[in-house]
Amino acid sequence: MNLGLGWEWQHPWALWGLPALLWAWYWLSRKPRPPLRYTGSISLWRASSALSNRTRTRRGLPHRFSEWLALLLALLALAGPEWSGSTPPRRVRVVVDRSPSMYLPGEGGPTRLALGLASLRELEDLGAVDWVDGSTGITEQGGWPSAWDTAPGEALQEPRWERWDQPGTWWLTDHAPLASPLRAGWLATGGAEVPGPVALVEDQELVWLGGERWETRAAPHQELRGGAGWPEAWRRLAGLWAEARGLRFGGLDPLPQDVPGLELVAAPEGPGVPLVWEGPGFGVRGAYAPEALRGLAGLRPWLLAQGADAPLWLAWEPGRCHTSLTRLDAVTGDADALAVAWIRVFDQTRRMPAEIVPQSERISAQAGLQRPESGAALEQGLGGTSWASGLAVGSILCLLLGLNLRR
Repeated sequence: MNLGLGWEWQHPWALWGLPALLWAWYWLSRKPRPPLRYTGSISLWRASSALSNRTRTRRGLPHRFSEWLALLLALLALAGPEWSGSTPPRRVRVVVDRSPSMYLPGEGGPTRLALGLASLRELEDLGAVDWVDGSTGITEQGGWPSAWDTAPGEALQEPRWERWDQPGTWWLTDHAPLASPLRAGWLATGGAEVPGPVALVEDQELVWLGGERWETRAAPHQELRGGAGWPEAWRRLAGLWAEARGLRFGGLDPLPQDVPGLELVAAPEGPGVPLVWEGPGFGVRGAYAPEALRGLAGLRPWLLAQGADAPLWLAWEPGRCHTSLTRLDAVTGDADALAVAWIRVFDQTRRMPAEIVPQSERISAQAGLQRPESGAALEQGLGGTSWASGLAVGSILCLLLGLNLRR
């Protein structure tokens, strides 16, 4: 409800109580009070009686007025006034599902993600938008981040939607969430099942043909690159891993973004500082460059139960495995356990072919739509300025003032 001058009332029904408020004030004001009489005949007592009654009459109006003002402010707080005339343009948060299924083709050819964006813009005048990658929490303000048009280098999990159940928020996905939100809205584009490659088995590609039909075929071209500056034993281990996984050695040049596989990135040459690192069952002795991996965006450290202050000598990102080692002197403990851990790192870091999408992501998805619970939910969620709390505090202060004046 808008009463002009930029004021909006979230609960206009509360204003209907104004007549009752005026009646209550009138009744409190006219309530008879017995006069104060002094029974003594001494002139000092008679003067005190007159002075007390004048003071009582003078003080009657202020404390009644404070009580009336406290009731008025409380009623206005319940009405939920919001000043919208001078507020900046409202901001809307759109939480985007970037799991592999969103990059499958939808109806007519575009991806499910592209269809969802188009539908959302038709449904809502988005205004200023905070785009949120629901899987990683990365937020982009302003225009749509074009880098999100391409599937990420790793298979991201579907967002934990309950984290984003807030006013002023849309969920953008391809199938209805298991639990409907209480405050946010959601849009699901749906889509039919999309058969295709679902996994790599050594140097073969496992293809789902729909239903219970499967086939295998040769895996797409993948490469292992880099490795200069890595310890010789670890380079050999990476070569054996690549041979088992069907990757070819592509030289020392960086791995292009459109080529699946793995690149081994070494630290700059230099003496480094001593490194003594202990993992679960094995350890490393040598030297490393402490600043080699600092400040590189998107890197994920490999610490294996070490504390936050552990030396950072290995980190990874999709498609690239980085080390800050400048010298390896010895491997302590169980060397086989270290080799198994390295293989897991290579498998985790490897950039998979874009067409490899798990079967669980390829099944059909049901379209759906749920708007926020109220028409004003988006506007008050991120950009509104509510006065309800200030009015409530003012009501309490006026009530305390009235009680003090009664004394």
